Amino acid sequence: TAMYHAKELGRDNCQFYSAALTERAMERMDMERDLRAAIAEGQFRLAFQPQFDVAAGRVLSLEALIRWRHPVRGPVSPMAFIPHAEANGLIVPIGQWVLETACEAAARWRAAGRPLRVAVNLSPLQLKASDLVETVLRTLDVAGLPPSLLELVDRPRRWDIGFIRRFMVTFGLVSSAFDFLTFGALLWWLRAGEREFQT
Repeated sequence: TAMYHAKELGRDNCQFYSAALTERAMERMDMERDLRAAIAEGQFRLAFQPQFDVAAGRVLSLEALIRWRHPVRGPVSPMAFIPHAEANGLIVPIGQWVLETACEAAARWRAAGRPLRVAVNLSPLQLKASDLVETVLRTLDVAGLPPSLLELVDRPRRWDIGFIRRFMVTFGLVSSAFDFLTFGALLWWLRAGEREFQT
């Protein structure tokens, strides 16, 4: 455990064993076990936060926010479990579940006469996937949702700029930073073969 702690702190340092390090390691193991169970048992759900156009008095889109109710501990904050999921790679299947569930919900709203865009956060690990475009297209196709009703949400303050650039290049764009982009707009750029900086 001291070795892993030293690696977390970077190169050229030495750390000594302590009971606290063992406790942290056990917490990580417990969290990974619980996250795997949550995925397998369907313990996650989505809440949707509306994004308003105050001037027009209407809802522009709904952002999908993941929620987890642990069977023993009750509600677990995303701030508590998402960093663990990103560290152990489980954010990829969790993120895919969020994408699929959000697209299915948006398709139901559209069928009911309420075509609202849904915004989904992508993790850095999802951005690194070589089949990102195909995965999103397949998810949209299965849900029966037009690309124009999906927003992919970037958090530049949290992500490394390299991830953002790679994401934009994947879709035929290069950009220093962005917040909300509809997947339909990204597909338009991709098919048009455009390459330019957005400043």
